[in-house]
Amino acid sequence: MRATVINCVPISGLLPHPDIETAAPRDQRSMVGRFQLTAQGQLDVMENPVRRLIYLLLVVVITSAATAFGADNSTGTWKVNLEKTKYIPAPFPVKNITQVREAAPGGVKVTNTGERSDGTPINATYTAKYDGSPTSVSGQG
Repeated sequence: MRATVINCVPISGLLPHPDIETAAPRDQRSMVGRFQLTAQGQLDVMENPVRRLIYLLLVVVITSAATAFGADNSTGTWKVNLEKTKYIPAPFPVKNITQVREAAPGGVKVTNTGERSDGTPINATYTAKYDGSPTSVSGQG
């Protein structure tokens, strides 16, 4: 069986020259550029194992990126740097403050600890839900 590859132009409606002898590739597939079309006109990208591996890696990278962008990157321990903080009107009302953000079911648990400029302690905790419902704060400060 003899098969001839025809370079197709990306303009619809043009046919190859009638003097060119063509034989239908196996399983009634036709070549369009470098891709194969099935008899139903669908791209057949899974025939080549290297191409299959590339598409599998592409799916893994896209899935990993979507997972990474969906993560809450505000979790962790946050501490104010008073040397770099600009507060208007001065002076800054706290001596030090630390915020610990932890993942909670459907939201985030926030714990604030520190001390105000007048020496009163700050110790407040709340759990905020991502659904936008109101949250009460417990503690002082």
